[in-house]
Amino acid sequence: MSDENKSNSRVIVELFDLRKDQANADDIDETLRTNVKVAGTNLWVLFFAILVASVGLNVNSTAVVIGAMLISPLMGPIVGIGYGMGVNDASLIKLALQNLGIFTLISLIASTLYFTISPLDVAQSELLSRTSPTLWDVLIAFFGGSAGIIATTRKSMSNVVPGVAIATALMPPLCTAGFGLAQGNWSYFAGAFFLYSINSVFIALATFLFVNIFHLPKRHYVDKKTEKRNHMYIVITVLLMIIPSIYFAYNLVKQSQFTQFTNQYINASINNNGLILLGKDVNPQQQSVILTLGGADEPNKIQNEFEHQLIQRGFKKANVTIRNSGTSALDLSNLKTELTQDLYNSMVNQVEMLSKENQRLETELASSSKLISEDESLYAELAAQYTKIHSTTISRGELFAKDKQPIPLIKVEIGSKQALSDTDKKRIENWLTAKYQQQALKVEYQVTSTVPTVIQPVKVKANSQKTQTIEKQQPAIQ
Repeated sequence: MSDENKSNSRVIVELFDLRKDQANADDIDETLRTNVKVAGTNLWVLFFAILVASVGLNVNSTAVVIGAMLISPLMGPIVGIGYGMGVNDASLIKLALQNLGIFTLISLIASTLYFTISPLDVAQSELLSRTSPTLWDVLIAFFGGSAGIIATTRKSMSNVVPGVAIATALMPPLCTAGFGLAQGNWSYFAGAFFLYSINSVFIALATFLFVNIFHLPKRHYVDKKTEKRNHMYIVITVLLMIIPSIYFAYNLVKQSQFTQFTNQYINASINNNGLILLGKDVNPQQQSVILTLGGADEPNKIQNEFEHQLIQRGFKKANVTIRNSGTSALDLSNLKTELTQDLYNSMVNQVEMLSKENQRLETELASSSKLISEDESLYAELAAQYTKIHSTTISRGELFAKDKQPIPLIKVEIGSKQALSDTDKKRIENWLTAKYQQQALKVEYQVTSTVPTVIQPVKVKANSQKTQTIEKQQPAIQ
């Protein structure tokens, strides 16, 4: 090998060398043992994190679920189990298992209590996605655990650990298991708890492997026979987790392939042959397809051909059902009747809505007309008693005050040629107060020599037969 190739190889090795910034073995040991401990703070943080995650799953909010995973202390005992296996520390493994059991029990109790009292009992997509673990969940847990132990063994901690908490997703499966318990749905509970177990086992396995890769010192030495037995236990546990995951992953792939081929066949063989697709129900779990077609003269032929195509592609349990609207007079008549009924129902609903809106507008118009009549009477009475008054302006609104409910407000502006005496003002205000009971009243006086004028639009017809607006100045209507 040339010197240049050796140099390049050396650079690559140095780039991926994990020993350069690896912390001291004793510091790593202290950090991991501290994270295993169950303290009051960790328990409270876990309790609230579980509630946050449960709310996020309940309302189908991914952001809330991620926030809960960021503050969760669940990874400590799991990493402690893998570290204990790597350094042959049976007491640490026992403590970590015990504390993980406590954490798990508290999480299940908290999530079950929440979902028991929550009025939202529909399983959202965030919940359903945690009920069917697959091989990909195994890979996520292993890679996440690998990133976690690498970050933990560095001299300076990075932001990798929060990312691992998100990737491995320990909290949502536990919350989903609690949802299953609250709803009495053992299928949801079993699937979610199995996903949680997968994450826990493969995070611990990744930790165990990297502890050996980093050659961290053994805390207790065991004989070859005991060490071989321990390794056998690890292999058995891994197989117990990974074999069902492979089965679930296989089913998921088959379901995805079934849905994809079904949609492709419908688009290619049905929509493009002059048939009308009126309805479609595809169930990949049961490998069943129910289609409602319009214009099909031979539905049995289409059904048999579709099933044949599915069976050829390995879907042995495929079952296709064709519901045909047909082209016969009876079928078309039924279809027309259904459409007419739907149209009639829609029109009835619209008529009811318009009728209610018309009643509301009529009520408002009647109320407005009544107010105008009352305002005209008020001006007439004031003008008859006080000849100096030549105009009144009445406005209505709401009076808002701090720490109080809004109340109706009547504002009366009185215009006169000469100033009214204090006696007249007092008499007018007493009269208005009696007239507008249970309403706030504000009276203002203005002295003007002339009646105020307003610009009022007047509609006239032009030669072009189009309506246009001109402005005409005239006295205010009293």
